Formats: sequence, structure tokens, C-alpha cells
Amino acid sequence: MEDGCSKIAARIGHGGHIKSRSRVERSNLFEYTRIAFGRIFTGKIVSP
Repeated sequence: MEDGCSKIAARIGHGGHIKSRSRVERSNLFEYTRIAFGRIFTGKIVSP
């Protein structure tokens, strides 16, 4: 997780990467998932 991002009630798998100004809420991110700068994920299940 980079500076300036937020994670609320989310699970991030091994190797996951969240860029700054992104927000992840009530979501599951599986291994090696990358979230781009400024993206918002709410209630998602994400896999690479």
C-alpha cells in the first residue's frame, strides 16, 4: 500500500499493490492484484 490510499474492511492477498489516492472498501483482492492510482473499489472481488 502506498501513502495516501485507504483500506476499509478489505482483504488483500499476498503481493497485492494499491497505488496512492485509491480506496478499497468491503472488497477481496486476490494474490498479486494491482489497483491503479485514484481508483475506488467498493464491494468487489478482484483477481489479476
